[in-house]
Amino acid sequence: KGSLEKGKDADIIMFDQEQNLKFVMQMGRVVRCEL
Repeated sequence: KGSLEKGKDADIIMFDQEQNLKFVMQMGRVVRCEL
């Protein structure tokens, strides 16, 4: 854990400038995308 590399599972959360949740990736899979 701790790096974004091919073959690893990624947990990523992205917010917009107003701190609204826009993107979630859990265990390498996109679970929410409002981009």
